[in-house]
Amino acid sequence: MGRTRARVSLALFAAAMFSAAVWAAMSVEGARAITDCDTETAGNDSAELAMLQLVSSMRASQGANALVVSPNLNRMAAWKSGDSSNLPPLSHTDSLGRAPFERATDCGYGSGAAENIAYGYPSAQATFDAWMASSGHRANILNPTYVAIGIGHTGNSWAMNFGFLNDGGAPAPTSTSPPTSTATPTNTPPGSPTQAPPTQTAPTQAPPTATRTIASPTQSPGQLAPTFTPTVPAPTKTAATGRQMIQGLNLVTYSGPTLPVEHALGSLGSNVEWVYTWDGSNWLRYFPGQPPYVNTLKTLQPGVAYFIAMRGAASWGY
Repeated sequence: MGRTRARVSLALFAAAMFSAAVWAAMSVEGARAITDCDTETAGNDSAELAMLQLVSSMRASQGANALVVSPNLNRMAAWKSGDSSNLPPLSHTDSLGRAPFERATDCGYGSGAAENIAYGYPSAQATFDAWMASSGHRANILNPTYVAIGIGHTGNSWAMNFGFLNDGGAPAPTSTSPPTSTATPTNTPPGSPTQAPPTQTAPTQAPPTATRTIASPTQSPGQLAPTFTPTVPAPTKTAATGRQMIQGLNLVTYSGPTLPVEHALGSLGSNVEWVYTWDGSNWLRYFPGQPPYVNTLKTLQPGVAYFIAMRGAASWGY
């Protein structure tokens, strides 16, 4: 009897320790997500409001829709502007290894986000002029498919994020008078102190694949970054019941029968990294091998669009 009680006690102790370990891991993960986007400068100061007015006026002058100021994109931009990745050499991949799409999610935004970054220009106007002198950055600022914006700066380090989702932000100010440009860009060979740093242009529909161009600086020592211009390639059909998937991000409209996700994606094997879709109210997700409480997307349904991240190219048959 004594041995039985001892075994039961040990089993209960082990279960309690396992539960504590799981709770601790979840707590650390939750804390990580908050800390990895924690900033005390998410509100817009006078320089950021000046930048917002420049963007709003320019969009209005080009007939583009007004943007709402997203608190989550503001937090994302403020965090990025103070991160070491926003110092030369500039990078859209932050010091924690996150691209803008993942960083947007960590900061509470419900979709991916595009990004412009710059360093070294003495004012909001000079930074704006540098972005507008670069085709990739300009395209981001004037893209009519964006509905939300976030702006952050730390000293002369700037970040601007754009998104497709209105997550409850306030309307941005508009003006009928376009901003004036004071800087004249000059071409500078790569590697020089005035070389344009990397910026990011956002997906025009969804999570991106990118082409890069080199931006022209407007003055020394200001730097932009090579623009990251996401596009959504149109997959080519390989058969009546399948399509060719590229490495990276794919936006596809499923035309097969309603099936559990793992069965519908079976022909893609281990190439699938994740799947997302919007049901009109929430983002549903599927990560291969993850438990049900992580995977909120249960089935693929015909006529529904899905974002599918691929580790490698593959032919999808269903």
